[in-house]
Amino acid sequence: MRKKTSPYLILCLLLLAQSAFSQKTRVGFGFTPHRTPSNIHGLALGIWDNSLQYPDTSMSINGIHFSVLGFGSIVPLLPGSPFDRYGPFDSKGLEILSLKRRMDSLSRNPYFGRLYLNGISISGLGTGYDRVNGIQIGLSGLAWIQNGLMISPIVSIVGSGRGLAISLNNHVGMYRGVLLGLNNGAIYLKGLQLGIFNQIEGRGDVQLGLVNLANEINYQGGCYNVSFVQNGLQIGIVNRTKTRAFLQFGIVNRSGFCSGFQLGVLNISDQNKGLQLGLVNYTKKKKSLQIGLINIKGKKIRPFLQW
Repeated sequence: MRKKTSPYLILCLLLLAQSAFSQKTRVGFGFTPHRTPSNIHGLALGIWDNSLQYPDTSMSINGIHFSVLGFGSIVPLLPGSPFDRYGPFDSKGLEILSLKRRMDSLSRNPYFGRLYLNGISISGLGTGYDRVNGIQIGLSGLAWIQNGLMISPIVSIVGSGRGLAISLNNHVGMYRGVLLGLNNGAIYLKGLQLGIFNQIEGRGDVQLGLVNLANEINYQGGCYNVSFVQNGLQIGIVNRTKTRAFLQFGIVNRSGFCSGFQLGVLNISDQNKGLQLGLVNYTKKKKSLQIGLINIKGKKIRPFLQW
């Protein structure tokens, strides 16, 4: 007569089988890299991280991660920003929507390994993670999704982020926050670029620097400001918009179409339905008010005032 298998024995076997395929969890202290999926709660130490040696093995670090060589160390070797191919954009922002869909898709899948950090990362050369909630400090930094602070003296690259990035060169896809550096590049920015050379290939909020370039921008302040569409204010020595401008304050103001106010020494607008105030004002057509020493509207030239 066959003996029945005990249900307790079956339960024990199932638990053992499950534990064999589950992630290893270490509390307090752990090393990187790990050949098997791992969770480290506390302090993680390593010469390099999993994304370099075991890119198909996930690792989650909740705490502090010290490493000499991280995935972000390859960033200075890249020929340029990985986001340059997405611009420039049209005024409808179709390319921005395409980029957002791609980033949303990649955020659900591993981009360069399955390395996640909730805490602080410090690396001698570079830090690199798939997702970061916290602080990254290294000579170079890379994160596909970053929420927090990234400090990288050489270069920082972020796919989608919120917070603050400080570096000589910041290159981001979609970002909400502040980019502080000599050279700041973004596709979509809901926040501020502060640096020497600022560029937004899609839409942006605020640029402050010596040279500011944008496809569509709300506010620019610097020596040389250029945008395809300007929705708010430009303040600088030279201000240029290819199509629409609202407010331009500078020595030389140039716009395709101005619906607001131009204040400067030389104001030039292909079409203007607002106010031009300067020494020399020029527009080809449209009803506008010109106040200045020389006012030119089409073929009409009048001193002081022209309507």
